[in-house]
Amino acid sequence: MKYIKYISIQFILFSLLIFMAYISEPYLQRPFDKVDVIAIVVMAPFVFIVLHFGDKLKALVPSIHVLVRILLTVVAILLAIILIGLVTGELQFSES
Repeated sequence: MKYIKYISIQFILFSLLIFMAYISEPYLQRPFDKVDVIAIVVMAPFVFIVLHFGDKLKALVPSIHVLVRILLTVVAILLAIILIGLVTGELQFSES
């Protein structure tokens, strides 16, 4: 149960971070100008809130061995990438 709770927390955390990066990506381009600074200033508090929220949730999970945590985190990151890719339309499966 603790593994499911841990991977769920990691999945939610990384999904939110990837989605926020996807949303802010059109505003962060070369050359670096005022729009980029404003986008960073607006997104930074949200990133800190998500990371703080993730730390609070991770405190609820009993201790897990480091190697298991690393493997579960990699699985959660891959699942988050696939989900956000499918939701945003950036990841598509060919029909052929």
